[in-house]
Amino acid sequence: MNNHSVSIIIPNYNGALLISRCLESIFNQIGSFELEVIVIDDGSTDKSLDLLDSYPKPITILRQSNQGPAAARNKGIEIATGKYLTFLDADDYWKSTFLKETVSFLNDNPETIAVS
Repeated sequence: MNNHSVSIIIPNYNGALLISRCLESIFNQIGSFELEVIVIDDGSTDKSLDLLDSYPKPITILRQSNQGPAAARNKGIEIATGKYLTFLDADDYWKSTFLKETVSFLNDNPETIAVS
């Protein structure tokens, strides 16, 4: 599979308990992808920022006062540069084949604008 640029936007609010699982599910994807991981911290008061700041793989961290997940997603969209754009919540994760299947489907069906 060719490299495909995928921007992943993750709103985070007090997600310290599960944000590492979320990020690991991204970096454990099967396939060859150029990943742009953007985490928008939405005014967390837990240890989320400490975990994100020390995360061992490349992620972009944006900070904002608490405005809700829609505002956080919109802020991520503003800076995303990938061919494909996807959202993942901080308390969620993907199976290892998610991006491979999704990107393959989008490539095979160019008339498609969204996959859910």
